[in-house]
Amino acid sequence: MAGNNVVKCVYDFAIPFYSDKTSVCKNNKWGLIDRNGKVIIDCKYDLICKYVDGRARIKLNNKWGYIDENGNVIIDCEYNSANDFSDDVALVKEGALNNFVYLDKNGKRAVDISLDDIGSGFKGGTLSSFINGIINIFNK
Repeated sequence: MAGNNVVKCVYDFAIPFYSDKTSVCKNNKWGLIDRNGKVIIDCKYDLICKYVDGRARIKLNNKWGYIDENGNVIIDCEYNSANDFSDDVALVKEGALNNFVYLDKNGKRAVDISLDDIGSGFKGGTLSSFINGIINIFNK
């Protein structure tokens, strides 16, 4: 093992590689590089999270969106909060009220839901929740 330096030390911070990419930070902005140091996304986001289920959360101007594994923006940064994808959907918050939506991997609405309905998220294609003493089951 030669231990050659592959990525030049030009970043302020980098998280450990996940698959073949990692998020890097320079001047408080985050970007994405591959294992050879090739820039996939310039350091322009407030945050880039790790990939989960083929998508990574991105934050820009205090709004959240998602990129695909090639670094393409798939879902624009327009949500107040966003969770990782699980079972091909992700929970996001719209607006100032407790308006939550499950999005599919292309940004289409899968299920609209209020704060009390969230439950434990989708598992096996269904979402169970407890509303006013009644168990509710939603499918994608």
